[in-house]
Amino acid sequence: MKPWLLVGVLLLILLQPAQPTPAATQPLRWVHAPYFANRIDWGTAAIFWFGRVDVANHVAPIPGRNYADVRVAYTSSELQVFMSVIDYYLWHEYDPDTNSSPTSYDYDGAALYLDINGDRTGAPGTDDYVFLAKWGASGEEYSRLYQRQARGNGSAWNTAWNGSWRHLPGAQWSCNPGPNSNDCGLDFGWAITFRIPWQTLGLSGPPHGRTMGMGLQLFDRDAPGSGGLAPVQTWPETLNTTRPDTWGGLVLGPATMNIPLARAEGTTTIRRGLPGSTVIDASVGADGNCNGGHEGNPDSPIKPGSNPPITRGEDTSLWVASQSAVTDFPCFARAYLRFNLDQIPRGKTIISARLLITHWSQSGDINSPNPDDRPPPTLIQLFSVDPDWTETGVTWNNGPLARRNYGGVTVTPRNPNEPLFPGVPYTWDATLAVAEAYAAGTPLNIALYTAATPMHTSKYFHSSEAGDFVSTARPTLIVTWGTPVEARSRVFLPLMSR
Repeated sequence: MKPWLLVGVLLLILLQPAQPTPAATQPLRWVHAPYFANRIDWGTAAIFWFGRVDVANHVAPIPGRNYADVRVAYTSSELQVFMSVIDYYLWHEYDPDTNSSPTSYDYDGAALYLDINGDRTGAPGTDDYVFLAKWGASGEEYSRLYQRQARGNGSAWNTAWNGSWRHLPGAQWSCNPGPNSNDCGLDFGWAITFRIPWQTLGLSGPPHGRTMGMGLQLFDRDAPGSGGLAPVQTWPETLNTTRPDTWGGLVLGPATMNIPLARAEGTTTIRRGLPGSTVIDASVGADGNCNGGHEGNPDSPIKPGSNPPITRGEDTSLWVASQSAVTDFPCFARAYLRFNLDQIPRGKTIISARLLITHWSQSGDINSPNPDDRPPPTLIQLFSVDPDWTETGVTWNNGPLARRNYGGVTVTPRNPNEPLFPGVPYTWDATLAVAEAYAAGTPLNIALYTAATPMHTSKYFHSSEAGDFVSTARPTLIVTWGTPVEARSRVFLPLMSR
């Protein structure tokens, strides 16, 4: 090779953008986003939660931290992330700085981080993006001024990148003047929907089944000056804005697993009251009476309105509810359950696992002449969660975060003419969640929650505290297990056509 040609090749190599090395670690938190061929039904989208809400009995400190429900879904044209944020003091920028950093903000807003290849590098690569949506009260038509974005260049963020995307803002407050004034008392919160076209991310369409990276920042101002800034909340809690290897995981499609070939040897039924079974459960938030959130105390483990007071874990029911309207945050509820798996012999293969929860009632009036007062069917989703919670100490604010979502089951409203007890059992496929917990040698820690959007989505279930007269309606886990079988030979059949 001629010397001048060798020098040219070396210069070309040296001038290429440096791509950071992928990390070996895997995310602790995952979200599996469903696909919608047409319009997204947010009530059946994936959902997870993070943050905390600093409020008790209609009193919120300044500054106070915020809580967010995050729904995720995708279509043939774009990825959508819908954040609904509980924020009791709304503050937005009247004249947004269009040259500000996309990774920090001093008013209400959120930043979405995406790692398109899911390679979890140690610095932003060219497949990494950040989108900052500054919440504004003026509506979508003005939202472009409230956007910032950047793309990685191998070592840092390139803020000159100007890919096309949009966001839809929204908010609810109790009385005027509303935003940028605390004179009226508590506000309710705001929402932002990120809409990121696949073409903006360098893709021709949705990469079904792909594992990507995702992270979120939640920014908050509650009053003027530096004293009005609340701490930034992040998902996951490990998020570093310049380290994709600290972000969470996003999978375009449902959670799946390859069940090893195994010979069934036994089935173990785990339910409180059965010999050897250890089960605990508790709900946080409301108990069907919209007495959570600012109507209660998100830091209290005491069931609202109980007399004499009892802890959440002593309640005979589990409650699950959510909405897209942040005004109704006091109605939100989530259930946590833990099943000890010690009864299953070690060294086995989990073949299947079924979670049975019995529905006994719901909010709303099924016979109401007003359609808005009738309870709709609710998709109740199953999640694995962190293990650091107790039955008598869990609250809305300290309740564990989701590690993975596993799909859900639609619970339909009960007819009031039916016998109230024992109720109607519903079954969730918990095979993957149980297999993961069993492999780790830990109990199964799970949650039930919903992405439902309308009013009266609350569903009431029996807990492990249910009386002996409905003991079979207590939460039950049925696990079939066996011994792995080695496939020593395979038979290949010809593909026939006619």
